[in-house]
Amino acid sequence: FFFFNDTATTEIYTRGIVGSVRCVQETDAEYMGYFAIMNKENARQQGSQILFDLSKKEYCDPNEYKKLLRRLKQTYSVSTNKEELNYENLKDYQVLVLGCPREPFRKEEFEQLMQYINHGGSLLVMLAEGGEAKNGTNVNYLIEQFGISINGDSLLRTSYFKYFHPKEVYVSNGILNKEIVRAAKGIQKPSAKKDTEGRENKIAKKLMEMKDESKHDNSGLHFVYPFGSTLNVQKPSFPLLSSGPISYPMNRPLCATYVNPSNKREKVVVVGSVKMFDDEYIDKEDNGKLIDVLFKWLLTEEVELEDYVTEESDLSDYQHVPDIGAISERLRACLEESEELPRDFTTLYDETLFKFDNDMIPEAVNLYKDLTVKHETISLITPSFETPLPPLQ
Repeated sequence: FFFFNDTATTEIYTRGIVGSVRCVQETDAEYMGYFAIMNKENARQQGSQILFDLSKKEYCDPNEYKKLLRRLKQTYSVSTNKEELNYENLKDYQVLVLGCPREPFRKEEFEQLMQYINHGGSLLVMLAEGGEAKNGTNVNYLIEQFGISINGDSLLRTSYFKYFHPKEVYVSNGILNKEIVRAAKGIQKPSAKKDTEGRENKIAKKLMEMKDESKHDNSGLHFVYPFGSTLNVQKPSFPLLSSGPISYPMNRPLCATYVNPSNKREKVVVVGSVKMFDDEYIDKEDNGKLIDVLFKWLLTEEVELEDYVTEESDLSDYQHVPDIGAISERLRACLEESEELPRDFTTLYDETLFKFDNDMIPEAVNLYKDLTVKHETISLITPSFETPLPPLQ
């Protein structure tokens, strides 16, 4: 507040302030739009690297991912997008996050996303249980071009451990890429020094590497996978996480990635559970370390997941199980393959199963002799009843 000795000057200045406030209130929508544009321009000038899309009613909004955004903002610049997806809006960002979109994409939007990836952009896609059908999207059309698809199922844990709901799946040995364990634990990479001291030093170095691999195995991280679905992965993509032998479906991919061999900046990561990194689950088990490794791989060259892909992974084929509850309500007769019928169909009748004749009478008569019983007519035996009370007079 400013005070003047002159009353007229004070009144004029007060009217100017009130008029300015009133002007801002009347043009609030225009002002907010201008403010959003300025924020976007400032973010581009500061080199924003991660963009969370909200144009398809994604579950991954700032209200549900406060802890994740707080972790990312310590190292990277994070922005959100509510506009239509096009290459001009995406080209200034290194990573685009689609956190469980709940609306279908148009063909033009898929073309813009492919253009963004082909020009060196990275994509992180997360979905939830039920796949496309339950979430109302068609994101498989995009990720199938890289050999990855999300199934319309839900992962369950067959035995209780630590979490009450069966869909809150605790996985203790689901890491398929040992580089994730190394990066999450902060283990330094072995230095690539030239070995010029002969064959003995090479053998010793190989034994040390085998010892390090056995020490830092793939079961070094545990994670909880809540309300998520499984994936189908084909080359050139490769899986990073699996459901393990205790979950159902067992040993199925839960997270997969793709990298362009000619341009390693083009990366795609698909995760079947969007709740895995929200505020409720990111601090449970090693979920926070996993998301840190994924973003570090997408944005930097410190993590090289593609160099540790194993051809023989512990994955099982996808087995379909019928709906037992629905089948139980539709009982059907058991059908068996019968033998060939003879030309004379009367031979199929067995007449010895039932007949009515006197063939057994001679044998019944001979029983008198065998049992030493007199052969005479049976006389009627008069029954005698005991009378507990005397007859009345």
